[in-house]
Amino acid sequence: MSSAIVLDATFFFTPINLEGTYEKMYTTPQVVEELRDLRGKARYNALLERGLIVSEPENNFFMIAFEAAQTTHNDKVLSSTDISVIALALELSATVATDDFAIQHTARTLHIPVQPLMQRRAKKRDWILCCIGCGAEYETGEECLICGAPVKKRNRERKNQKKFQ
Repeated sequence: MSSAIVLDATFFFTPINLEGTYEKMYTTPQVVEELRDLRGKARYNALLERGLIVSEPENNFFMIAFEAAQTTHNDKVLSSTDISVIALALELSATVATDDFAIQHTARTLHIPVQPLMQRRAKKRDWILCCIGCGAEYETGEECLICGAPVKKRNRERKNQKKFQ
């Protein structure tokens, strides 16, 4: 049995059972706020009765997780709730339970173990910011300084392919 796992909101909407696999299960108050449907709330309440711990990560861990999101170019797709999950896992030296590839990728850069729920594990990607017009690479920014076209996140291995995400 592993020590601890931090649950993303996805966990509360899936039929996956991790009880008995981890000594302690955690989530953040932001995740709890995202639970809007009856099924998710019911699962949350059942787990709460069985020892689920709701905990806010310390601010310094939140900042480390946010900086990792910036480094991986996931800062525009990760919500503060997502970053809180990564931060709490970092603080607790816990595993993250999520199907979100951006969370998985950011967690991996911080050496946080990831437990996918219903989907496959995210493949390792090396993201860059690249101009869709001329192909210039950037560390930050939304517009190319050379040609003025938008700058988009791109997998370094597929940089020269025409389709941008």
